Amino acid sequence: MQQLLFDFIAAKQQQYVHDKIIIYASSVKKVQMLAAKLNCAAYYHASATKAAVLHEFLSDNCQLIVATNA
Repeated sequence: MQQLLFDFIAAKQQQYVHDKIIIYASSVKKVQMLAAKLNCAAYYHASATKAAVLHEFLSDNCQLIVATNA
């Protein structure tokens, strides 16, 4: 099931190569796990790098982030 999800995300990254993608997860633990597996930034309320992640995402330095949905 996870491989299907990662394949779907990879396809969307190719489809929307010039756009931003945010993947939402229901917990910080899931956000951290997905971000690690996808090699992208994690954005959640207690993250020490929250401001830097948002800045990078908004300044076109990264296409994909994983964030909590709360």
